[in-house]
Amino acid sequence: MNNLKLSSIIFIIFTYCLGLYGLYSLILNFEHVSIYFLLFNLIYYCYTNISFTVGWHRYFVHKAFKTNKIIEWILFLGGASIFIGSLVEWIQDHYNHHKHLNTEEDPTNINKGFIYSHILWALSERPLQLSIKNKLFKNWHDYYLVYAVLSGLIFPVSISYLISQDFWLSLSISFGLRVMISQNIIGLLGSYCHRTGSEMSLDSHLISILCFGEGYQKYHHEFPGDYRNGIHLYSFDPSKWIIFIMKKLRIASDLRERSQ
Repeated sequence: MNNLKLSSIIFIIFTYCLGLYGLYSLILNFEHVSIYFLLFNLIYYCYTNISFTVGWHRYFVHKAFKTNKIIEWILFLGGASIFIGSLVEWIQDHYNHHKHLNTEEDPTNINKGFIYSHILWALSERPLQLSIKNKLFKNWHDYYLVYAVLSGLIFPVSISYLISQDFWLSLSISFGLRVMISQNIIGLLGSYCHRTGSEMSLDSHLISILCFGEGYQKYHHEFPGDYRNGIHLYSFDPSKWIIFIMKKLRIASDLRERSQ
């Protein structure tokens, strides 16, 4: 196992403790919590996770469709707010995951255990090997923490505080609980959906419901460039529907399917 990053461990402990406190406070005082507070946080949670599925995963990594610079920024900032590391680092890790599935070179190698593939891999030191030629990507990489703090901490907590006038509730829900839930649902893609340690990944309707359509990992590993993860009518894949709607609105084009 690679050396664990102390800063990442401290961040996880602090954030998850904050999230659990927020969940406890929310349950304890639910009848007193503003509906507008709940609505904002639900919408922001959906925005940030869709930014990960549609943006960080299907757009930035797999180039499943094309879009404009404004949408790129919107998708980048939403994904950054989950605090899963630099986009460039994440692209490198995901490339290696697809290329070396369930081997020693797979960052989320399930053969090292469920907990490792779920979260410990993300806390490990991994040298950056990609050469960053794109100026925008270099900016996003160099100032990742700034963007993450702005989009994942300052903005949502400030809006929540304006609504609730309760700083600790705002901090624990809009930051702690949101990040904790998002990180663990994303973690299930590497752990639960690869739990056999076989050459193939597994499809999961449950994980797809939790992660906006990302749970169809068997299909995704067979056709990683497809803008869809769930291709059947009964497949729950809101991310593909969003991309399709973006195409109809003319803010997305060149949607790739498995034949391409």
